[in-house]
Amino acid sequence: MTINDMKPEVIVIGQNSSIILGQVRALGHVGHKVHVLKTSNTIPKKKSYELYSKYILSYGYISKSDEEKFIQLLLKKFADVDAKKIIIPCDDNVAFYLDRHCQELIPFFLFPNVNYENGRISYFMNKATQKSLVKHCNLNTPKGWTIEWH
Repeated sequence: MTINDMKPEVIVIGQNSSIILGQVRALGHVGHKVHVLKTSNTIPKKKSYELYSKYILSYGYISKSDEEKFIQLLLKKFADVDAKKIIIPCDDNVAFYLDRHCQELIPFFLFPNVNYENGRISYFMNKATQKSLVKHCNLNTPKGWTIEWH
């Protein structure tokens, strides 16, 4: 068994082609097997350029508007308790979905989270929360306004 055989597989998920390609190249270059899930509302007629990378083991498209299907696809296609895969979210929507289903996904995957709690990353991504934390640390912030629509 070589060291590359022991590296976990990685699932890169997002919409932006250049961000995905950068992640794929970096991970593939050091020996990780990489799966890519492109988020989209429709399946493109042409394969995106980043999906031609030699480092990609498999790729697919996943609806960015159907959170339940998104989570079920991850569980059905990639869940493995004995060989957890790493998930790298490449956009905010993916991070939100993973965060909201943290408890459900954590037995099978490694991904960014806060204390293995649902909703914590979403909490810290909120601009009002960030501003409050910065004030608490006595750091200066630019003035901002919240517009409420009625």
